[in-house]
Amino acid sequence: MGLTMIKERVTATVLMVAACFSVSGCTQDQAPDIAYTMIEEPFGEDGSTVHFAKEDPFAEEIVSTMTDARETVEAFWGRPFPEPVKAILSPDRAHFNTLFPPEWGIGKTQCWMVGVGVADFLAVLSPSIWGVEDCGHDGEDKLHIRDIFVHELAHVYHGQNNPTRDFTGAEEIGWFAEGIGVLVAGQLERDKLSSPQEAIRNGAAPKKLKKAWSGQYRYGVSGSIVAYIDAEYGRDVLFELLSVTSEDELLSRLNTSEAALLDAWESWVLSASSNK
Repeated sequence: MGLTMIKERVTATVLMVAACFSVSGCTQDQAPDIAYTMIEEPFGEDGSTVHFAKEDPFAEEIVSTMTDARETVEAFWGRPFPEPVKAILSPDRAHFNTLFPPEWGIGKTQCWMVGVGVADFLAVLSPSIWGVEDCGHDGEDKLHIRDIFVHELAHVYHGQNNPTRDFTGAEEIGWFAEGIGVLVAGQLERDKLSSPQEAIRNGAAPKKLKKAWSGQYRYGVSGSIVAYIDAEYGRDVLFELLSVTSEDELLSRLNTSEAALLDAWESWVLSASSNK
């Protein structure tokens, strides 16, 4: 699960980059009560790196997890990451919280917040403490762990192909960014997200695109709208949409209107449901 608002994801980036890109910077100063030995390991062959605590029980799995997630994202798009990926695995919630500066008004992160990704940075709270210092995530569920890393890394890929890099000013298409994460991670196939069919049948389908990323069905709805675009217009068009920064631009690229897109999406979802 990613952050629930694009703005929150943007907020995370600045301090993460400033505070944690230096391995020496992510030590006792980062988590006042516990000193961690932060180390850096490469993954991939393009200079991508991940920082993590030597003491973290998940340390033995982080490089393979990042490598697998990267391969999944690149296989989906059929294109490599434009730039090296820089990532950090936070060993505990206190460490994760210190990545957010007071001036941003975040304070302590909410319990469901375990990851953030933009062009310049990826950070994930270690699965070794999910269930202890978070809510809604199972650190023993390997598939769930995989989905979280792929979802957040999909945001990094999106950011690297978007002129804003951190989605600043593109909040109105937050549904598209989150939908990309859901689709790339394969989360629509897991039956772990609220059903878009259920949303439609319960009268909870969005009438405006910006409302897609709201309510209990937001992940399934946003992900399925992006899945519809992928199915109807093709993967190359979906890739081109990674560069859009507004709803008007997205609709113009698709040569459609908001109402027409939502109507076609509803028909597609219900048709797919009836064919199962």
